Amino acid sequence: MVRTFTVILLFSCVRFAAAQTVESFTEPYRKLDIVPVEPGLLRMLAVREGDRVELDQRLGTLDCEVQEIALEIARQNMEARGQLASAVAERDLRRTRLERLQELRGSGHATQDEVDRAVADLRVSEANVQSAVEKQKTDELEFRRIAAMIDRRILKSPLDGVVTRLYKEEADYVGASVSPVMTIMQLDPLRITFSIPNTAGQSLRPGQSVALILPESEQNAVGQIEFVSPVSEAESGTMRVKVLLKNPQGKYRCGVRCVIDLDVKPTT
Repeated sequence: MVRTFTVILLFSCVRFAAAQTVESFTEPYRKLDIVPVEPGLLRMLAVREGDRVELDQRLGTLDCEVQEIALEIARQNMEARGQLASAVAERDLRRTRLERLQELRGSGHATQDEVDRAVADLRVSEANVQSAVEKQKTDELEFRRIAAMIDRRILKSPLDGVVTRLYKEEADYVGASVSPVMTIMQLDPLRITFSIPNTAGQSLRPGQSVALILPESEQNAVGQIEFVSPVSEAESGTMRVKVLLKNPQGKYRCGVRCVIDLDVKPTT
């Protein structure tokens, strides 16, 4: 009888202990496939697998020779001042002529018809100046439009991370929105998603520090709870808990086993 009670007590202790340690795997904080907005040939690839990249760093460029030629044409049009200068000179000349005719009209040496014609000529010349100004604005917008088209063909990093895989090489054709060029992962911090038994997870709160163990590398670490699900899984009797593990120097590997030990008070 005593032996049976001992076995039951030992089994209960094992179940309780198991409830306090849960295993999962380290994952990247973010994982993104870099896909170009437009299709084209990959003219230049600036990174290799394993390279660390920063936000907005250039990763590669699609061929944009046609757009670059169009951009240079738009630049020339935008910077051209001949048409506007000619229109301004014509307007000033018409204005001066009108002023002189008005003076002559006052002394009786010009007719009203000449003055009216000079007024009409001045209005036409002012309209020509306005048209030249509007054309310059349109040329500037066209320049900016083509520059934006070229910028869309430049692959840039959307985050600080590591290039973990390349799918394309230089001179390969890349289709828009369907063919990734590379995968970038943010590995600082790492994220671990645990399924914690309800009885053990009731006291967990976001921001709380927890003890972590990485068995494969025999490393101990301290994580911080990012999220505690307000909903439990009825079938398993568990709740999802997301933990972040700071990894500024790449000390911890992504994709390896990680154990949370709720019985241990973490120390920094």
